[in-house]
Amino acid sequence: MSSVYPRRQRQLESLVQKFGLSINAPIKWQLLDLALTHPTVSDTANYEQLEFVGDAVVRLVAAVVLWEHYADCSVGDFAAIRSVLVSDRILAQVSKKQ
Repeated sequence: MSSVYPRRQRQLESLVQKFGLSINAPIKWQLLDLALTHPTVSDTANYEQLEFVGDAVVRLVAAVVLWEHYADCSVGDFAAIRSVLVSDRILAQVSKKQ
């Protein structure tokens, strides 16, 4: 199934089931483990790199949406609107609505 330690694997499986997913779903267990590892546990294997990539993906999606729906905006306007869209405050509001 994975190369995650057995105890940690059980913890991850429990979490996945709480989300309503089957433990037989195509889950990358090592990636999930990494995503949930705090930097105080490991200097090199922790969620910070994934967070960096995730932030870039959110910015990219916002840019594509702006490009597709507001093609007449200037680059400066795109940057200003995108910075608001991907702000912690706005993303927190969106997450509460879901």
